[in-house]
This record gives sequence, C-alpha cells and structure tokens, in this order.
Amino acid sequence: MATVFKIQRSKPYVGEYTDEFGVRRRIYTGLRRRRDAVRALQNIEQRAKYKRLVRDDTVRDFDTHLGCPVDHHLQFYETFLNDKGDSPGYIVQTLRHLRRILDGMRIKYLDAVVIADSRERSADERFRHWLRDTSPTDRHRRHSILEFQRFLKVLADHHRLPPTCPILTMRPPKITTSQTRDRRALTEDEIESLMQAVSVSHHRFKIAPYDRVMLYRTALQTGLRRSEIAALKPCHFIFDYEAGPVLRCDPEWSKNRSLAYIPLVEPYLSDIREYLQNKPAQKRAWSVPYNTARMLRSDLRLAGIPYVDQHGRVADFHALRHTFITRLVLAGVDLAKVQLLARHSTIRLTIETYSHLSIPDLAGALSLAARKDCIPSS
Repeated sequence: MATVFKIQRSKPYVGEYTDEFGVRRRIYTGLRRRRDAVRALQNIEQRAKYKRLVRDDTVRDFDTHLGCPVDHHLQFYETFLNDKGDSPGYIVQTLRHLRRILDGMRIKYLDAVVIADSRERSADERFRHWLRDTSPTDRHRRHSILEFQRFLKVLADHHRLPPTCPILTMRPPKITTSQTRDRRALTEDEIESLMQAVSVSHHRFKIAPYDRVMLYRTALQTGLRRSEIAALKPCHFIFDYEAGPVLRCDPEWSKNRSLAYIPLVEPYLSDIREYLQNKPAQKRAWSVPYNTARMLRSDLRLAGIPYVDQHGRVADFHALRHTFITRLVLAGVDLAKVQLLARHSTIRLTIETYSHLSIPDLAGALSLAARKDCIPSS
C-alpha cells in the first residue's frame, strides 16, 4: 500500500510503494500537498501492479483493449447481457445508465478507468464526484456503484480490464433507512366489493376477469407472495392428500427455501378444483404480470376502494398477504398456528408487521373478555 510522509516539515513529501517485483521502494515526490502526493503514489503503484500482472502472464492483450473506445466495450457488454438471457428492457436501461456514468466522468477510452495522470483526478475520485453531483440519495449512489462495478467486473473476467481497477474496490453506501412500504389489510366489505367489480370487468393486463378473481382469492386464502403464485402449477394442488386437500410449496420457489403444506378449505376448495381441472398439470396456473401492484390498483379503482388510506398505508398485491394473516388473527387462531401458516421465521414478524387490528377489532376483543368476567353484579 502506498504511503506518504515528510522527513522535514518544510520539505516536500516522500512516498513509499511496492514495485512490480514486490520490493518496498522510497521515492521523492517533489509535491507539497498531501492529496497530490497520495494520488501520484497510487498511480505509480497501480502501474507497478499492472506490470506485475503482465510479467506473470495473468493478463491478455490489455493494451489493445484499453486503447479501444468505451462504445466498443458497451457493445460487448450488451452481447454479454443478451447471452445471459436478460430482458431487452433491462439491457436498454442498463446501457443508458452506464453511458450516463461514462459521459459524466468524461471517459472516452477504457485506459482512463485504470490509470489517470497525476495532474488530474483519478477514475475513482471522478466517479465519487459524479455520484455526489448527480445522485441525491444513498440508494441512488449504491445502485450506480454496483451497476458500474458489474460492468467493469465482466470486462475484467474477460481479460479486457486489469483486476486492479480502483473502482472495483469501492464500497457502496449502506441503506440505513427502511425502504418497506406501510401496507394495510383489506376489510371484508372491501374484499367483497373487489371480487364483484373484477368479475364484471374486462380483460386487464392480458388476464381474464375470472382468472384475476381466482388469482386474488388464492392470495387471500393461502397468503402466497407474488413470485410464489407465479410459480404455481396445478400439480402443486394436492386434492387427495392423506391429511386433506393441501397446496404444496416447493423449496425451489418458496421464499424461505423449505417445503410447506397449506390446507385448502371450502368454499375456495371447490372453486379452485373446478378452475384447475382442465389445465395442464405441468403448466403455470396463471400468467402473472410483472407489476401486479398496477393490476390490483386498477381493479381497486373499479371497486371504488382507495389505494392509499387516510394513514398513508397502501393496498398493493402484497397487502393481500397482510389481509390473509390479519383475518387469521381476527378469527382467534392461535399465534403459533398463524406463524406456521404464514411461514415466518419469528412470531414477532407475524404480529408486528403483518397483523393490522383496528379500534373496532380491539373493542370487540374487550367485549368478548367482558362477557367472561366473573365479578358478581351488585
């Protein structure tokens, strides 16, 4: 690691670095500002690491690739993402973001990412300044750093960039604030209104009205998440199971990566059995859209149900899972059983995050307790 120090206070800085042979060397920088001396030593040590890699034959044709314009490497990265199977929309958005980063850093050739002139800012310093000027939050800065590092790591893995690039060692900021939405549970009247409105509506998001009804009912009756419902097949519904009809949650697509069975009860049992009887056993039960929140939001608008209540809580698709757990709590189900049905790791997550009890619900609980009061009347 490069270090700088002064032998005399009035003299310029002296630096020490490790050369290409692994020997610690001391040089006279001739610079009086510590920041300039550190930058110069870092560039010298970076060149020494690069020469060491070349001498050890661990890099291939770096000089050729570093002299190519960044457009050439962006085209290579686009081909890499296509071969990996990423969606066209994601690829366009990623390349647009990378282009904005490279233009903001004024980088036209890849060699500027590895080694910079000592009279200019190094690549990692320019990147930090660009992040400070363009990214308003830690979340934006973290996303930009990780996106740029992924791009550079692919180039390094394909021997287009030395693995000693300083940007690859940057640490993205940690997200300290909670980014989860404050959700609410739907009431029984809202659920009934939603089902009636959807059943008489038209095709939305390429899903028929009755298919959306059964999709929402499955979320409300089983508490499955959006990704888990998207992976459901008719073969996962076991109607002749020895302990009763169940829905099998496979570890491959379950969030907690464990096998679980969710019992199926009437009247949902009869409806889902009839709904799936003509569907292929190994084909997805629903073609779930990517943005289920938009789909549910449009259906809530049809039913006249507000998406955001007066407390700022939203009713997105994951709120159906909140509704499933809240209904179990209101029905007086034992909390240990609620945790098992919700497939949560702790009971605290089930109670504090997913159960939503209103004042009328609490008043009903107190009324039930008052009926069991054993104090004799005067």
